[in-house]
Amino acid sequence: VTVETDEQVYIPYHSVPVTINGNGYEISGGSKTAYWHFIQNKVNITDLNLSGFGHQSKSVLNFSGSEAVLSGVNINGITTVDDNVELWGGMVNLEGGSTLTVENSVFKNVDIQTKYSGYSDGVSGGVINVQGNMGGTAASKISLIDNTQFLNNSVSSTGISAYGGSIANEGTIDTISNSVFDGNKLTATGE
Repeated sequence: VTVETDEQVYIPYHSVPVTINGNGYEISGGSKTAYWHFIQNKVNITDLNLSGFGHQSKSVLNFSGSEAVLSGVNINGITTVDDNVELWGGMVNLEGGSTLTVENSVFKNVDIQTKYSGYSDGVSGGVINVQGNMGGTAASKISLIDNTQFLNNSVSSTGISAYGGSIANEGTIDTISNSVFDGNKLTATGE
């Protein structure tokens, strides 16, 4: 499946389970901006390949007050570029007390880039951004990362702060086991 237009899919406030079983198929972003925003959901995404999303203004998967499990999810070639917006997570953003479990997955070639042009915040998390307590909401956390690879992911910024070539964490990470981090990088000039 290739995304043909810029898409934003919101799954709001249902507090019901959402299951996406990719059966090994791939969703290609076709260099389009496409993202899913889950709000107060229990989300289980399995056996899915995502590639080729480009010029994102947000992470591909945004979780707000949600419990998410990614199992057998393979990510390749996500590019986030923006000149005037804070960027949180090239692939996954956790906010509002969300929790995430990642198992048997591969995240590679995720690249987020920004340049300072008057915005005060920075760019965070080549693959995953874990937000802390913001505006009275609970901090988010990664419960478990197991048997997962983070390969050649990057964050780069010019004139603005940057955090986490693969993971930026302002919340909590409970356990990382049997996983590989290789070739991830952070490049920041200015701050």
